[in-house]
Amino acid sequence: MLGWVSVASSATVGYTACPVNKQLYPRDLNNNLAAVPISGNVTGTGPSAILVRIWRDGMVYSETQQALVFSGNVAPFSLAPTIEAVLKNYTVDVVLVQGGETLDKQITEVVAGDAYLINGQSNASAQIDNGYASAAPDERAFIRTFGVNWDAAAQTAADQVWRLARGDDSLWKSDGSIGRWGLRVGRLLTEETHVPVVILNGGRGAMAIDHFQRNDANHTDLDTNYGRMFARTIWAGVNNHVRAVLWYQGESDNGNKAVHEAGFLALYNDWKNNYPRLERVYVHQLHVGCGVIKDQLDLREWQRRLPDTYSDIKVISTNGNDEHDGCHYTDLGHQQGGNNLAAFMAADLYGSANTANTTAPNPESIYFSSPTFDEITIVMRNPTDVMSFNAGAIRDFILPGSAVTVTSGTVSNNTVILSLNGDASTATGLGYTGHQGDDISYGSGEWVVNAAGVGLLSFLDTILPATNGVVLGNLLQTY
Repeated sequence: MLGWVSVASSATVGYTACPVNKQLYPRDLNNNLAAVPISGNVTGTGPSAILVRIWRDGMVYSETQQALVFSGNVAPFSLAPTIEAVLKNYTVDVVLVQGGETLDKQITEVVAGDAYLINGQSNASAQIDNGYASAAPDERAFIRTFGVNWDAAAQTAADQVWRLARGDDSLWKSDGSIGRWGLRVGRLLTEETHVPVVILNGGRGAMAIDHFQRNDANHTDLDTNYGRMFARTIWAGVNNHVRAVLWYQGESDNGNKAVHEAGFLALYNDWKNNYPRLERVYVHQLHVGCGVIKDQLDLREWQRRLPDTYSDIKVISTNGNDEHDGCHYTDLGHQQGGNNLAAFMAADLYGSANTANTTAPNPESIYFSSPTFDEITIVMRNPTDVMSFNAGAIRDFILPGSAVTVTSGTVSNNTVILSLNGDASTATGLGYTGHQGDDISYGSGEWVVNAAGVGLLSFLDTILPATNGVVLGNLLQTY
């Protein structure tokens, strides 16, 4: 960089807006640029102008200058140079000009990019557990975070620092931790899209839906989980640019579907209110275990159907993942979950061409395909799904109201055909439960998945009569 010529000046600079080291500025999705506001007042005498010089790769990227007009001994200034959202760090120099130049402030590792929030229970906070391998190999220079995920107001307010993100924890750690799968998503998104990201995690284990609610009288109430997260986004300057919430919660609500439903929809509406550019909410459908009973499907069925009512909600499958210890995930389980979510987000939000089998397989139509009611056909909503059926998955299908069981399954493109051991005409529906990944009675990979390994969503739905099987439509059932 250039050498500096010191200029004798009695002027001082006070800033009302200025970047800090490692800060991410949210980009404009239309032009891939982010404004970097720098404003304040120069007090004193001497300088004729203020200059913002931005560096990238050791070369001058841009220069923006404003003449200083003093009233008395005070001259206001306001500049907003832009930077491109690429995997590059920018250095920002603020310079006083008076014949020569005097460097007043230098800020390093500034980037432009996208903002995401993670919240929910312990599978959202995604801490390192049981001696599993560290998430450090997923750390990258262009995954950022801000502040700290504390339960307490004082610690939250005191930590307003930008950091490079880490993944082995997300609770009570002032080290940039955003959780294991969150870091994996950040790594894969930045590598795929070449856009930096900031990810904030507010997850808290063992908490029911009421823990995450907003105080409607004070949206930034630091005594609430919601308020702490919202305040962090405001302090970071990204609250108006959050692109998506990544949500994994509900284990503590299993058996209380109505309470969870009301709480989640209240949260959803609050997010839409406080994050005006929110494009997506990605809801992880619950995994069996950690309070989620295998055959109790009402809450998971409701989660499956959320996108039918709310087009900006997408459901993420947690089935198909063997790396599950009964409640949480191993390091490999977090990697698999992060891989699936990142692939979906890249296609959904960034227009990635890698769209094949990124969405979770989801039944469009379920019908008896035999006049003797001993065969059921399931057609997936996505016509390009390529399904796979491991023989052990037969134990995860249930037929409420019938003693008949599934004996085998075959696939043809996006269609799964179940053979039964008898007449199931008395069944009130067909369910797919999934199972705990650590259940030793199952072998490895005993799931129904698509070609990318994304698991079939759990469901509990009605079965159409054989005569109606050719009519494919979104089945609507109220639970």
